[in-house]
Amino acid sequence: MSERFTRLFALPEALYAEGSPLLIEAGALLRDSQNGRLIAQLKLKNLGEKAVQAAKIRLWPQDPAGRPLGGAIEYTYLDQSAGRRDSFGAKNPIPVAEPAARSFRAELLEVIFADGSLWTAPEGAVWAPLPAGETLETALGDPELCKQLRLERGEDCRFRPARMLDLWRCACGEAVRGETCPACGKGFFEIDLPALTAAKDERLAAEKAAAEKAAAEAAEKAAALAKLKAERAEKAKARRKKTGKIAALAAAALVVAAAILLGIPGLSAIQAGKAAGAGDYIGAMEKYRSAAGWGLFNTLFHPDEKADALIPASHYQEGEEALAEGRFEEAHRIHEEVSALSSRLERKKHKGRKKTKEDIAKVTAEDIARTVSDWTKIPVQKLTMDEGKKLIRLEKTLHERIIGQDEAVSAVARAIRRGRAGLKDPARPIGSFLFLGP
Repeated sequence: MSERFTRLFALPEALYAEGSPLLIEAGALLRDSQNGRLIAQLKLKNLGEKAVQAAKIRLWPQDPAGRPLGGAIEYTYLDQSAGRRDSFGAKNPIPVAEPAARSFRAELLEVIFADGSLWTAPEGAVWAPLPAGETLETALGDPELCKQLRLERGEDCRFRPARMLDLWRCACGEAVRGETCPACGKGFFEIDLPALTAAKDERLAAEKAAAEKAAAEAAEKAAALAKLKAERAEKAKARRKKTGKIAALAAAALVVAAAILLGIPGLSAIQAGKAAGAGDYIGAMEKYRSAAGWGLFNTLFHPDEKADALIPASHYQEGEEALAEGRFEEAHRIHEEVSALSSRLERKKHKGRKKTKEDIAKVTAEDIARTVSDWTKIPVQKLTMDEGKKLIRLEKTLHERIIGQDEAVSAVARAIRRGRAGLKDPARPIGSFLFLGP
């Protein structure tokens, strides 16, 4: 109803008389705010299997104290065709002539079925409130018992099954006449509390075991993941250590070579090379710095020459950084520059000097390469001019046979140049390449 009507009274519970084919499911007394008249409404529900064609009811209006007002009101619902569990009558207004009425009593007098049969209420039938269903939570008092019952009987179980006169309350809440609930298909059953409790305890024990197993598996996975991370960290540390070893050995080669060529105090350089070869990289770096302190990579002048013959100290630093960052080609280039400057200084240093016995026993670049290679296990052979030109033009040469594949050709060329320059790991091949495509 719209706001036009004000509710004055409602039946607190459904009404039922034993043997009745219908249930008075709900009822209300309303006042029309436009004309002040009263109307009553009833909602009837078919409990039987036969369809209902018509039904006759009776109302007794009552004052606020519950005393009868005037005569009884009879009303007939026609042309309903209400099947089992169907409700009807809620949209039929029943006029109430007594303006002082504030409640009513109701009863069912007759029911006419679709097959023409008739049911008549027995004399003295008592229409009383049908007991409300007791919820499972109230009846069992344990959420886990309620869950267990729903697991066994269905999730729609909300009430404890109970007998009510010639009806019974189904677990789904339906008032049922007959053996089977037309709403959910269940039959009447009594709750076996001891058996239900035992089933609940067994289920909880199984759930606990499953939870513990899942927790153990999760902990095992977490431990395996932590172990894997530790292994990866250890491998990364080993790679960094290996890279540092290669960088230190290469730096040792540079230091020792420059020390011999320049004729500067070479004890620290030699000690640095030996320390690097023995794996003492921290000690090797200290020796390198000591050698640099003697002037290996600081400004060096011949007494008879000007400042254009100096070797900047930054050359060693740049070479060391290039090696540490994996820029091997740049490190090799810096090494070549330092070697060239060292040769210039050596030539200027010996220019004008008389040859001595020591000058005659000259140490060549090849001697230095062999000595450094023996100490560091890194091949430091010098490329010939012709081979250097070939390596510079390697990409162009490869493209004479290969169409496209710029990135692959560049990668192959870089790897070959690193290998020929002596800057690769001697324990590994120059490279492994897989070419795919047409």
